[in-house]
Amino acid sequence: MSEYEEAGYYADYSDDELLPEHTRRPKTLGVLAGVVLLLAGSFFLKTTLAANISLNSNGVVQFGQGQTATTACSGSNNLTVTPQSSFTNASGGGTQNFSSVVVSGVPVSCYGKDLILNAYDASSNSALPLFASTATDIVVLDNNGTFVISSTVTGLTIVTNSTTSFTVTFTSPVASSASVYKLTVQSVENRILFCSNGGTCSLGDKGPGGGTIVFAVFAGFPCGANMASTCHYIEMAPHTWSGLSQDPSITPWSPNNNSVAGTSPNVGAGYANNALIYAAYGSTACIVGSTCTYAIQAAVNYSNGGYKDWFIPSQYELRVMCNYANGNSETSTNTDVAQTCTSRAGSNAPGADSFVSNAVYWSSTQSTTNTIYAYDQYLITTTGTGSDVKNNSNNSAQWNFVRPIREF
Repeated sequence: MSEYEEAGYYADYSDDELLPEHTRRPKTLGVLAGVVLLLAGSFFLKTTLAANISLNSNGVVQFGQGQTATTACSGSNNLTVTPQSSFTNASGGGTQNFSSVVVSGVPVSCYGKDLILNAYDASSNSALPLFASTATDIVVLDNNGTFVISSTVTGLTIVTNSTTSFTVTFTSPVASSASVYKLTVQSVENRILFCSNGGTCSLGDKGPGGGTIVFAVFAGFPCGANMASTCHYIEMAPHTWSGLSQDPSITPWSPNNNSVAGTSPNVGAGYANNALIYAAYGSTACIVGSTCTYAIQAAVNYSNGGYKDWFIPSQYELRVMCNYANGNSETSTNTDVAQTCTSRAGSNAPGADSFVSNAVYWSSTQSTTNTIYAYDQYLITTTGTGSDVKNNSNNSAQWNFVRPIREF
C-alpha cells in the first residue's frame, strides 16, 4: 500500500477512461480545475494526511489532487486552489504546462505567515520542479492582506487579487499538466525578508518602525550619534505619530537663546544634532501637546515598532523628505552635497505620508549666521517655497510642525 493510501486517500484522476465519454478532457488542455483545500500546517511534505477533496463540478477533471488537512493558520477556513495550464508550442508538437495557480479564501489568521505550495506526481514523494528549472517551493508571504514573494526569487511573479487571494504565474513553466497529480499548501512562520523585517528596502516601502522609506543609498552614508555608523535608509514616521490626526505644531525649537554647537545640515547628521540638543535641554517626560517643552524633545521621545531612535531631521534630511513627498529625484546620492527641493502639491503625500499643506517643518540644524535661528522647510505647498529659517528660541514663540525620522 502506498503512503497516500495509508494516509486514508488515494486520488488518481489522470485516466480519462474513468470519465463518461462526453466529459473526457480534450487533448489540448485549457484552464485547470479548481480544488478546495484546508491549509496544511506542520507536517512532512511527503505525507498526505487527509482526504476531504472537492473538485470543480464542470465535468472536466484535468488534475487529480488529494487534500491535506491539519491545524494551521487557516483554521476551519477552506482555501480554493485553482491551477491553470498553458500550451507551449514547439516544432513537431508542444507541451501543456502547469503555468499558474490562484489561491483564494485566505483568512486574516494567516497574516504574517508564509504559505508554501508544492506539486507532486502520482508516484514520487519528491516535489516537482515548477519554475526556474529546478525550483519546487512556491513561498508566498501574507503581508497583512498583500501577498509577496522574496525579491531574490526569480522565475515567477505574483499578483494580489484581493486581501484574501493571489495569483502566482511561472515565467517559464517546468512541469507538464499531465504530471501534476497533487497540490499541497502549508503555512509556516515567516521566513521571507522584506523591508519591515530586515530585508532590502526601496523608496515607499513600509519600514521596520512602521513608517515609510524616503531615502535609500545602498552604498551607505555616515550616521549615528558620532557619525561613526553607516546607514542605508531614512524611514519617516506616519503623520499620526503624535497620536493626533496630523503632525503637531510645536514651539519652541529649544528652550532658550543658547546655541548648541556642532549641528550639521548633512544627510545622516540628524541623530547627532538631536543628541546634542537633547543633552543640553533634555526632560524626563514628554507628551506631545502637554509636557513636551520643545520640539526636539517631542521627536526624541517618540517610539514606534519597538524603535526609540527617532529624531527631527537635519536640514538636508528634511529636503530629502520634501523630494520624496513631491516625487522629485534627489540631486545627488552623495549625502554631503546639499539637497534642494521645490515643494508642490505633492505626489507621494497622501495617507500615512501626508503633510500639513502650506506649513513649515522644523529641522535640527541651526542657522550658521545666527544661532538663535534654525532651518525649516515647506514640504507641501502651492507657493513653490523652499527652505526658510525661523527663530528657534522660546522668546519668539515660533510654531513649526514636526515629523520624526530614523536611519538604519
